[in-house]
Amino acid sequence: MLSRAAPSPTVSSEAAAKQVALQNASYRQLELLQDDARRIRNPDTTRPFTSLQDAVDRLLPYHLFAEPFPGENAADKAIKSEDGAAVQAAEPTPSQLHQSAQQSKDLALKIQQLQDQVAQTLEKLPNADSAPPTQQLYTAEEGYLLEKAVHDAEKAACLNLRKEIQMYRHNQILLPHHHHKRAFL
Repeated sequence: MLSRAAPSPTVSSEAAAKQVALQNASYRQLELLQDDARRIRNPDTTRPFTSLQDAVDRLLPYHLFAEPFPGENAADKAIKSEDGAAVQAAEPTPSQLHQSAQQSKDLALKIQQLQDQVAQTLEKLPNADSAPPTQQLYTAEEGYLLEKAVHDAEKAACLNLRKEIQMYRHNQILLPHHHHKRAFL
């Protein structure tokens, strides 16, 4: 699958050891990321979580989509090698920083174009409300609470109707048999 690179023969033994440790750590990290990507592509959606540990094991691969914390720089992170020694990640070169900044600008431009395209499509829709779609959507909890309120109201209406029917039946049964004893009910 992946092959590990051997250190350059012109490097001192201490530098070679650091280089090998960095390569091993990078190799192991790449293997873990590939495993996580495989688990994301083939999620187990057929069964519910059986325990907290099962939930953690099945959701942990999605860390690939996590944003770094504010102020956290990927270049400042230390990579842990297999023997536990921390190896400092290499600093990005100016060309890599420029390329990353350009990619960010291109991505922001593409997102803006897509947002404009969605807005234009929404304007063309017949009977579209003027409120933006984000204000029309409910979260899962809000949707559940709304459905529960509707269900409770319908249940109460059904119970009231049932009581009225029972009272009507009771009065119908009671009137013919006891008509001569009671004038009004």
